[in-house]
Amino acid sequence: MGAPAGTTWRPDLAGRLVLLAVTLALWADRLRGPLDLRWDAGAYYATGVALGEGRGYRLLNEPGDPEAVQYPPGLPLIVAAAVRLLGTRDPDVVGEGLRTVWLLLSVVQLQLGYSLARRWLAPMGALAAGLAAALAFPTYYFSDLLFAELPFAVVLGAFLLLDRRRDSRARFALEAGLAAAAFLLRTLGLALMLAWVGERLLARQWRAALVRLAIAALPVAGWGAWVRSVTRSDEYRHPAYEYQRADYQYHNVPYASNLRLREPFVPEAGALTTADLLQRVGRHAVALPQHLASTLTTSKRLWSNVVVRTLQPVAPQAAGRTIGHLSLWAIGLAALLGIALLAARGERRSVLAFALTAAMLCTTPWPEQFQRYLMPFAPFLAVAFVVAVKRLAGPGGPSLPARSRSILAAAAVAGLLAGGLVVARAAFRSRAIEPVALVGRSDASGGARPFYHDLPWQELDRALEWIRERAALSDRIVSSEPHYAWIRTGLRAVLPPLVVEPAEALRLLDTVPARWVVVDRLRHLDASKRYALPAVASDPSRWERVFVTSANGAQVFRRRD
Repeated sequence: MGAPAGTTWRPDLAGRLVLLAVTLALWADRLRGPLDLRWDAGAYYATGVALGEGRGYRLLNEPGDPEAVQYPPGLPLIVAAAVRLLGTRDPDVVGEGLRTVWLLLSVVQLQLGYSLARRWLAPMGALAAGLAAALAFPTYYFSDLLFAELPFAVVLGAFLLLDRRRDSRARFALEAGLAAAAFLLRTLGLALMLAWVGERLLARQWRAALVRLAIAALPVAGWGAWVRSVTRSDEYRHPAYEYQRADYQYHNVPYASNLRLREPFVPEAGALTTADLLQRVGRHAVALPQHLASTLTTSKRLWSNVVVRTLQPVAPQAAGRTIGHLSLWAIGLAALLGIALLAARGERRSVLAFALTAAMLCTTPWPEQFQRYLMPFAPFLAVAFVVAVKRLAGPGGPSLPARSRSILAAAAVAGLLAGGLVVARAAFRSRAIEPVALVGRSDASGGARPFYHDLPWQELDRALEWIRERAALSDRIVSSEPHYAWIRTGLRAVLPPLVVEPAEALRLLDTVPARWVVVDRLRHLDASKRYALPAVASDPSRWERVFVTSANGAQVFRRRD
């Protein structure tokens, strides 16, 4: 719904200031220390340092510095710029500089989201959508990580807002640049390129669509040429150790290679079949409303816990969990309804970009990553939710008195915002109690307090620090978090061989050759427990356990001399 004709700039200014205040409040206690470099962030950092030091697009954590082929280099180029400007590869220094950039990007993302909301909503509705996006857990959580999601979100917001600008050469050039930047930041940015082409196809502007397709093909073809040149090279075919380019080495091989596996983290499950792919797409499509709701709230498990705690005085735990699950479905279905309403009103670019992204996501084997990949669409999904709620409150809504419909609509929006506040409170309480420095400094006061730096991560940090103090520079580590291990210790680090036969795993470890094996208790990936531990424990004559962080904690094994 558009703004009333008599609306002045003052309500918009007030809304923007409120949204800015909330954004800064969510950042107020996160202004110091480096961005979180765990998970994929470590790979982005390793390749970014290589670019910044003029060593090419390579994975510096790996033996032999192999050329990177998993994702386009958009985010590593940002890291490289920081390395050059700051004159160091120190992750604490570079990460803190990037934190300032991420703060600015957060402000821009949500302000662009407000501008997008004003296309269809009056100032109060746009503010409600903006606050819902700001309070969504993925929005601030992924702004704390060196992931591509936040830069991509800014590119996406600018790309969507250009849709209604008057045609000109400047607009065309800017759209082409943004579409290319989206792909360079994330392979899923291909959806924006296809939406850019698709909107002209829907308008039957064939020549314009063909021109856009040709331009969009350039960065895709360029990246494809790079990947082909690497995968056909002698270095790729004769890696530094035998399993360096195995299909399950997800950071060392193209997505196409990794996605050939039915379960990329469980390679013994075998190759992906057409039937597997169709079943996967069906499962993901059915669960899509819940994924949309999680993008506007938090994961199903955490949201249910919040609802259970909130209703504990008046409802039993089982009822609270049921209400939590049903409320997620209601939020997700409302967002889908809002998207359909926007499509019916002629909104093409935003709907196409979202629909193509969702379709591509449904082919992937990582449902736990949907929240991450959909985070850039949080402002759009929040707008869709508010649009749907306003529609249900209107004359065409449920057969209830107008006042009752208005009350229900207000309660739905208020409930989403209240849930966001409760989730934010719990999330900020989950942050590390003490600042975490990345390079083993005795004074960690300049470190950051990352979200969910729980006991397994603390144990991994202790294990890596123990190794750092005792290892030689030529030693190599095996860890389920190899890039993070390289950042923390400065030693080359690799993923364990994901093979179930201990004898074969030991043989592959010899090809690294590995000196240290860390067996962690991380919950997101049990590679070290599932594969590395049975291997090293099977041959105590070659591998000895030399350190344990605590009873049943992280373990460190060392190859016997």
